[in-house]
Amino acid sequence: MQPFNRFPLGKNKKQTHNVHLILRTLFAQFSLGLCALDAMMLIHVKASFLAVSAAILLASCASAQVVPAGTSTITLNMPQRRPAGLGFVVFPAGTYTPDFQTADGIYYRAPTHLAGGGPGFSRPLRGGLFIPFANRPNQNQAAWFDEQENASLLLAATTSTTRLWRFSEPVAFTRP
Repeated sequence: MQPFNRFPLGKNKKQTHNVHLILRTLFAQFSLGLCALDAMMLIHVKASFLAVSAAILLASCASAQVVPAGTSTITLNMPQRRPAGLGFVVFPAGTYTPDFQTADGIYYRAPTHLAGGGPGFSRPLRGGLFIPFANRPNQNQAAWFDEQENASLLLAATTSTTRLWRFSEPVAFTRP
């Protein structure tokens, strides 16, 4: 198999073969071998991947801000279960501390792991409860999971801690 065949360029095999022949001829005229074409494609793919990763990293980091000093904690007196995506999340009882905020609200970190899961399974997850600011249009609370806690640098660049799993029934809590 020739290196070009990994990248189909036509609607069927004959068109793809014809396009490949034209490209081979064109690059042969400029003294570029097939290896050089593969190298150029590899460089292009790597550059594209780095550009997309950098954009995701900048977009995910730009929205999180430090919580102002004096922001109060919240306390859940008993564990509470809420839907999250296609599964569920159980918020443990205890005092939740403000971890960070965005323009939409404050992210409170749970005192212990949350229990998240779906039909027939459950697993511990770091994260907490999101409380929206009073002036935001969406007043639904949400679960958030710290997907970057044990992630590699590459995985951390492609995940977001600010991803929310909203639910309609609010979690009951008290402030000091």
